[in-house]
Amino acid sequence: MSLKSIKNKIRSVQKTKQVTKAMESVSAVKMRKSQKAALDTRHYAMHAFNILKRVSGSIDGKGHFFMEERDVKKTCLFVITSDKGLAGSLNSAVIKSIVREMAKNGLNKDNSGFILIGRKGYEYFSKRGYKIERYYEKLGDDAPIDLLKDASDLMAKLYENKEYDKFDIFYTDFISTTEQEAISRTVLPIKYEEVKKTIDGILPKTGKYSKVRDLKIENTEDVKLYLFEPGAKEILKELLPFLLNIQVYYSFLEAKASEHSARMVAMKNASDKADELSRDLKLIFNKARQAAITKEISEITGGIEAMVK
Repeated sequence: MSLKSIKNKIRSVQKTKQVTKAMESVSAVKMRKSQKAALDTRHYAMHAFNILKRVSGSIDGKGHFFMEERDVKKTCLFVITSDKGLAGSLNSAVIKSIVREMAKNGLNKDNSGFILIGRKGYEYFSKRGYKIERYYEKLGDDAPIDLLKDASDLMAKLYENKEYDKFDIFYTDFISTTEQEAISRTVLPIKYEEVKKTIDGILPKTGKYSKVRDLKIENTEDVKLYLFEPGAKEILKELLPFLLNIQVYYSFLEAKASEHSARMVAMKNASDKADELSRDLKLIFNKARQAAITKEISEITGGIEAMVK
C-alpha cells in the first residue's frame, strides 16, 4: 500500500468521525426531547388512570367493550420501529421478540394482523405476506398526540367490530441511555395492570429524569361508591379511548427515545472505532515512511560505496 493511499484512508476515516460525532450530538438532544415530552403529559395519564379506578369501583367497568375479555381467536400486533437504521440492534430486537411471541401463541398469517409505525417493521412483515391493517411512516419526533389518535381509533373500531380479540403493542422501552429493552403490552382489552406498567415505565431507571416521582397511583380499594355527572358509564365512554390513546402515544415516545439513544451509542462506538482505526493507519503510515526512508538511505549508501570502490 502506497503512502498516498494510506494518507487518503486516514483523511476518509477522520471525515467519517466528524459525521458520527455530529450524529451522536443530534441524537442526544432528540433523546432528551422525547423523554421530556413523555414526562410532560404523564400527569394527565396518571390522573386519568386514577379516575378510571374510582369509576370502575362504582360500576361494572367490564360492561364497556374496551374492557371485555374474549376467547382469543385473532390477534392484532401494533409494532413500533424506526424509519432509519444506524441504531444498532434496536429494530432487530423488536422483530425478534415479535417472532418469539407469535411462535409461542401459535400466530400465523391467518389469525394475525399488523398496525405498523416505522419502515423497518413494515419491510419485514409486508415482505412475508402478513396482513397490514395500516402503516405509518415518517412520524417526526414532535408528532402530536392527535396524530397517534388515528391509530388508537382504528384499534378501537377493529376491536368493537370483533375483527380482532386482542391487541398487543410491541416497542422498545427506554431504561437508560445505554439500555433499551424490546417489550410488549396488551392494550385491548384495557387492563389496570398494563396501563399502570405503561405509566410507571415512562420514568427511566437512571439519568436526568429518573428521580421524578411526584405522582402516585391512588389507593381506591376502600372506596366503592361515587356520584358522577352525567354518569359513570358516560365517563368511561370518554375515558377509556383516552387511556388507549395515551398508551399508544407513550409507547411511541418511548420508542423514539430508545431509537435516539441507541443511535447515539452506535455513533459514539463508531467515533471510537474511527479513532482506533485512525491511530492504526497512522502507525502503518509511519512504519511505511520509515521503511521508505531507510530504503533510500541504504540505496544512497550503497551507491556511494560502489563509487568509492
